Amino acid sequence: MSNQPEDGRYVEIHFEEEDDIIITEVFKDEKNIILSGPYFFVKSLFITVTCKKPIHMNKSSPLLIFSILFLFLASCKQQEKDLTPDIEAAVKNLALSLQADPPTVSNINERIRVYLNAQPTTFFGATVALLDTNGVVTTSPYWYRKGGILVNKELNVPSYHINTQEWLRKLIDTKLPQWTTPYFDAGGGDIWMKSYSYPVIVNNKVIAVAETDLAVDKP
Repeated sequence: MSNQPEDGRYVEIHFEEEDDIIITEVFKDEKNIILSGPYFFVKSLFITVTCKKPIHMNKSSPLLIFSILFLFLASCKQQEKDLTPDIEAAVKNLALSLQADPPTVSNINERIRVYLNAQPTTFFGATVALLDTNGVVTTSPYWYRKGGILVNKELNVPSYHINTQEWLRKLIDTKLPQWTTPYFDAGGGDIWMKSYSYPVIVNNKVIAVAETDLAVDKP
């Protein structure tokens, strides 16, 4: 059974001998990783512990474990920064492909699914909002990761108020790619995230907005 966190990050600690803690690997961008053993949830991170022998901790063991966790959390914060150019490049390429071959209502859903499925699991979700001649969204299928699989929903619904969303409105006005500040995406991914959007421009007019989300901690 695959229990990989949606952002693909965890540290595996093996207790090989009494009081010996060995960090075998830190995975930052892997797919199809099988986890085993008990799980502990720490600030959106999963830690899996495999106990090959009974654990007999001495007084220094808890301090060592907390030191490991502190270093791992710092590593994941750095990873979040390192993802920025990857997401920017991926969204730009998606937007340029849509510019070369303009999307339609009938094919955009599948094109988003294929795009997100090809990305690392650290890419939480993605959408492409198609616009009418007045810059109003006609459809915006959203694909995102949940429980280890891709699921989707339509964002152009009254409860989501898509035409006022920061990731969409500002970009339409400026025609420039942009990152949002962290926000809770109620009605969308329903997590804290930040989003990168890129305009799809044809004949000097924004016909769609390509967007990808990165899960973040609550500020």
